[in-house]
Amino acid sequence: MTPNTVPSLLHAVLDPLATVHTQVEAALFLAQQYKLPGPFIDTIKASAAALDGIHDTLLDIAVALDPDLAKDQD
Repeated sequence: MTPNTVPSLLHAVLDPLATVHTQVEAALFLAQQYKLPGPFIDTIKASAAALDGIHDTLLDIAVALDPDLAKDQD
């Protein structure tokens, strides 16, 4: 694998990861609406936060390897 393919691969997973995050946020909204138990809601919140962290980290790595990718995020 060449160095140029690494940021491309990382960038390729960012959109699907964002989609999963959106679905987790929707699950959180529904869980709150249906007043599910607090521990269940806390687990969904933790999952959303973890996905945020993963997305940010992958984006930082991709941009560090290929600064042109930052322009795509604007």
